[in-house]
This record gives sequence, C-alpha cells and structure tokens, in this order.
Amino acid sequence: MLGRFLLAVGLVFSGLISAEAGTILHPVPGTGSWNTVSNGGFESGTMAGWPALDPPANFGRGVFQASSQQAWSGTYSARATTMNAFNGFGYANLTNVGLVSVVVGQRYVLSGVFFTGELTSGSLYLDLSDAVFESQTASVISQPGWQFAWTEFTPLVNALRVRLVRDGQVKVGEYGYVDEVGVTPLSSFRAPNTRSAVVPEPTSLALCVAGGVGMAWQMTRKRRQRSGSALCE
Repeated sequence: MLGRFLLAVGLVFSGLISAEAGTILHPVPGTGSWNTVSNGGFESGTMAGWPALDPPANFGRGVFQASSQQAWSGTYSARATTMNAFNGFGYANLTNVGLVSVVVGQRYVLSGVFFTGELTSGSLYLDLSDAVFESQTASVISQPGWQFAWTEFTPLVNALRVRLVRDGQVKVGEYGYVDEVGVTPLSSFRAPNTRSAVVPEPTSLALCVAGGVGMAWQMTRKRRQRSGSALCE
C-alpha cells in the first residue's frame, strides 16, 4: 500500500521574478483552458511562424519539424529530430517577432504538451528566448505518454518570442514531441484533467501522489535561492 508522499522542493530561478510551475501526466484532450499561440498546435502541417534559431540549421545538430507521428490534439505536433550527437547548446525554433502579445506586469502562463517516451537523453522544453524574466517550461524525459507542463511568469515587455529547445547531452535516433504551445493570462488559465496513475519521481519537480487514487500532480516553486523540504507519511 502506498502511503501519502509529499515532497516540496525549491529550485533556482534565473530570472528576476519567482514563478510557479507544474506538470500533469496523461492529460485528457478537450479539458483545461489556455490560449494556444499561432500555429502552436502545428496543425498547418509545417513550422510556419516558428523559424529555426540562427545560425542556420542550428549548427547542424538538429531541427524541429511538424510531424504526424505523434499528436496530443489534432493531427500534428513539432518533432525534435537530432542529426548529430552533442553535449551542450542544442537546437531551437522560436516564434516570429511580435507574434505573441502580452500586457507588461500582468501574470501569464507558458504551457505546452510534451511526449518524451522515446527520449533517454538531454532536455526538451519551452522558454522565452533568454528574456530577463525568463520562464522555462520543461518536460520529464523518458516519461511514457503525454505530459502537460506550465510555468508562470510576468513579462517586462509587450511582445514575446516563445522557443522550442532541445539541448544537453543528446543522442541521435531519439525523438521528442511538443504540442499545443500556449501563452495565457493566469486569470483565465486552467490545466487539463489527468487520467492517471503513479509515476517515477522526476529530478526537478515535486510529485504529489495519493495512494490508491489514479492521479499524479507535480508542483514546484522556483525561487532565486535553492531551498526545500520533504515530508513522508
């Protein structure tokens, strides 16, 4: 029998403003509420509005491409395809300049749905292209099924560029997928429901599991200083 397990973890946050983040495993399509950015579901069947980050071809390390191999909603998602193994800076695609408009000082949520079951290496995440108020929405690598991840942030400018990133120590022949990329005012954001189930504890997220109940909920509080505590019953 599983007892209740609650783990509270403090993480370093590189921007000027602290943020809350979370991950829901096995999210149910058609539930929740958020604003998908233009072609954030990649249903055009292309990466229109998401040019590859300079320099061209991302140093030849890899590329994001619209793919119908996996999709959480609709037919397409963005697939991270690694062309050469590497360790460190990777490859990225980001939204066109001025594509995502926001209100300075208002609280927002950066979110996306990830499929990482085929990945054993590196990282796959969304961020705001190294803005000073950076928000990074990261996936849990090697997690079976889809996962919905989000991070709160407060913009200091009125237009954003959202970035898809694959970096770290990355192998060839592994594919990750991103779908339904959104930027939403916190007041109107609602995360999707979950189907599931007990999962392995991720390294950088806090996991809350209720024994005998098919639900996993992960929450973190990112702050400039690392702190944390754990409670097990």
